[in-house]
Amino acid sequence: MLRIGREQGFLPPFFQKVNGKGIEMRILTGQATVITVIALLYAFVPDVSRDYWIFAVMATQIYLIMYVLMFIAAVRLRRKQPGHTRGYRAPALFVLCTVGIVSSLAALMIGFVAPSQFGHSNRLLYALLVLAGILVIGIVPPFLMDRLRRPEWKVAGSAPTPEL
Repeated sequence: MLRIGREQGFLPPFFQKVNGKGIEMRILTGQATVITVIALLYAFVPDVSRDYWIFAVMATQIYLIMYVLMFIAAVRLRRKQPGHTRGYRAPALFVLCTVGIVSSLAALMIGFVAPSQFGHSNRLLYALLVLAGILVIGIVPPFLMDRLRRPEWKVAGSAPTPEL
């Protein structure tokens, strides 16, 4: 994360700093803060099992979105750069990617269906909660990182430089 953040200008200089051993302490502290807030949410909810399920579904949905994007990228690369030498060439890539996209989209849709263990809870509320979580966790942050990055945040070279 630090390397790409520096090379592409995704991270503000505050988060690009590392300690004397080359560890990105500010990024780790930020991650720890977010996880602590999520963990504290469990202390205030009446049904931990249900909320854990919803968090797991949100994480799975975000992974499935990334898989769809990877399948699309594979097909685009094959079409735009057919002669480029790669380490492995998948036979029938278009068919494989189509099956992968359809499967991922099907799994994505299934994730919006509340399990029967939730009883008579509002199914629409469940789907909206999952959608909101996907937006807040998986869509909005990458979008903001892309839109807010600055060219002056780019650092030449990717090797971490210790703070003095």
